[in-house]
Amino acid sequence: MKKISSNVFAIAIFILLLCYSMDFEIGALISIKLMGLMAFGIGILFIPHLLEGIKKEEIPELIGMNARTVGYIGTLIILFFGLQSIKGTENLLSEAALACRPVLYGFIIYEVCGKRKKKAAEPPEQEEMQETLKDRLKGAGLTSREVQIALLINAGLTNKEIAEELFIAETTVKKHVSNIFDKLGVEKRSQVK
Repeated sequence: MKKISSNVFAIAIFILLLCYSMDFEIGALISIKLMGLMAFGIGILFIPHLLEGIKKEEIPELIGMNARTVGYIGTLIILFFGLQSIKGTENLLSEAALACRPVLYGFIIYEVCGKRKKKAAEPPEQEEMQETLKDRLKGAGLTSREVQIALLINAGLTNKEIAEELFIAETTVKKHVSNIFDKLGVEKRSQVK
């Protein structure tokens, strides 16, 4: 959270300095309507990721990537439709510049949220073991979600931690765990390992 606050502060200072040094009106950069549409667009692009089941630590990066995408799309749409309606060339450059605000917003959000350090890759033998374990679990009749939960059980997570990790209810995790136990013919979490 502290890193995000310092990023927001640094970006805001930089933008203010640019506007001041170039005699720009800072108010022209801010459009509440566009910011609301950006937030709505980011949310819409987030839906497929929610359906796939994402980890909590992936959320900021996804928000940043979605913000960049929405910024590009928004700018292109505004340019396409906005420039069609302009009569004459006296306001053309001004309108084109203002149409680029979504890209600016998208890059700011991406810089604040989107770039995260990637976890170190697992050693190749660890990856092979995970794949072998996944194959064995699928061979035992587990669904892909049950395999995912079984791997998290194997990693030592509690039902509550699994629910938080996968953004599902703890009762849903309990039902999956029960199904996993039935399909594997075990009675305890330690036997899943």
